[in-house]
Amino acid sequence: MNNASANSFNIQTIAEHHGMIIRDYEALAIALQTTLEIGIDQAKYRHIFDFTDQIWLPVYWNAQTPQRKFVMVDEAQDSGFVIGINPDEI
Repeated sequence: MNNASANSFNIQTIAEHHGMIIRDYEALAIALQTTLEIGIDQAKYRHIFDFTDQIWLPVYWNAQTPQRKFVMVDEAQDSGFVIGINPDEI
């Protein structure tokens, strides 16, 4: 989800799929949009990134990344689902 898709309909769809109870979808959508915008600004202007930012911001910005044949990853168990591998099945 990004700030463009953080709307009350999408949030309600996700919440219902996961059996979550949300009292005010519109208020949550506004809070999510604000949070995502703050995160984008912090990354863009203050160069503050966390692990999650490194996953979604390159996609959000349509960043072109260099292709590598091999990548060395520390704590690979934390990235398995990102690359489509269930670490429990390795």
